[in-house]
Amino acid sequence: MPKNAIGNFTRTPIQGPLPYIDIKEIAEYRRELWNHELIGVLKKGQWTGYDYGNISFRMPMSSQEQKGVFLSCSQTSSKPEISMHDFALVIDYDSDKFEIRYIGAESPSSETPIHLSAYLADENIGAVIHGHIVNENYALDKNTPYFPPHVLDFFQKNKLPCTKLRSKTKESGDEIFRIVKDMRYVHTKDIPVIGMPNHDGGFGLIILGKDFKEAYDKTLEFYGNLLKFGKQL
Repeated sequence: MPKNAIGNFTRTPIQGPLPYIDIKEIAEYRRELWNHELIGVLKKGQWTGYDYGNISFRMPMSSQEQKGVFLSCSQTSSKPEISMHDFALVIDYDSDKFEIRYIGAESPSSETPIHLSAYLADENIGAVIHGHIVNENYALDKNTPYFPPHVLDFFQKNKLPCTKLRSKTKESGDEIFRIVKDMRYVHTKDIPVIGMPNHDGGFGLIILGKDFKEAYDKTLEFYGNLLKFGKQL
């Protein structure tokens, strides 16, 4: 099977049908993330046209067809509505070779390493939301970040974990694995939001949950608290 090197890691497509999963509820949650602009496309500044944010979830335990992680495909962030056709099933991630194998007509997101690293760190994690905090009014030049300065203040005040590494690299995936492994928590709902302040096109967020509903609820709770914090300044 030919290997297609896209971005910084190798994606190897595996022939076979993509298992069908009813994602109606997940698609509705994801639409709300898009409405809040936690997922979307930048419309001005140096990153104009950059699509950001992606989601993933484990293959339901009730299905014995194939183990793996469903991950939204590249360049789906601009779409308010998604279907199973917008996902690929990642069946293997080799962090040493920095290579994935997947099933699907389209290749999975370039952020696949940070998603898969979180799943490898804790088998209880069943869903990952990767969103961005963006404000294009701050993107005046290439040296200005796409997010308000109070976002980093919020993370520091609440002692939330951050990685200074940029995404789409083996090192960032390895660090997400380490951060999750080093955390002390009993339930996945207690895993704090992980920040990526040096992410392209905005302040990156990684939210983990036992299922997509839990990750979604954590995302909106975090976002609401962040907005309140910003209004207090």
